[in-house]
Amino acid sequence: MLVIGGGLSGLSAAVAAARLGVRVRLVERYGFLGGNLTAGLVGPCMTSYSLDGSQQLIRGIYEEFVQRMMALGGALHPSTIPAGSAYCGFIVYGHDKVTPFQPEAAKVAAQRMCVEAGVELLLHTMVVDAIVDDHDADNPRCSGLFAPARAEERSCEGRRRLLG
Repeated sequence: MLVIGGGLSGLSAAVAAARLGVRVRLVERYGFLGGNLTAGLVGPCMTSYSLDGSQQLIRGIYEEFVQRMMALGGALHPSTIPAGSAYCGFIVYGHDKVTPFQPEAAKVAAQRMCVEAGVELLLHTMVVDAIVDDHDADNPRCSGLFAPARAEERSCEGRRRLLG
C-alpha cells in the first residue's frame, strides 16, 4: 500500500495497515512526519472529545501518538486541558480538551511508530504526478506515481494506494 503524506491521517493509515501485515510505503515531502503539526507548527491538536468535553471520541492510533509524545515530555493529555485555558487560546466553544504538544516530540513519536510497525519511509520525496493507465477511457487506473527525490527520478508502483 502506498500512503502519500505523513500527517496524522497518513500516519494512522500507514501504521494500522502495517500492523495488519500489509507492506506499506509512506511518501513524505519533508524530512520528518507530522504534517501541519510539525511542518506548519499548527497546534494544539484540536479536541478528540465530544463537544461538551464529557467523552473521548478519538482513540486508537491517535491516543497512542499522544501517549508517546507525553512519554517524551512533549505533550499534555487532552483530558487535563479545560476549555478557556491558555492552551486553547482562551476559547471556550469547541475547544474543550485540546492536546498541547511540542512539534519535535511529534516528529519523534510519529517516526518511531512507523519504524516499529515496519512502514517503509520515503522522506524528502514529493509526489508530482500520477501514472495513469487510460486504456479503458471509462475506467482509468492509477498504476503508479512520479516522485522526483534527491536529484533522481523515482517511480512508485503498486496495486493498492491510499492518499492521506
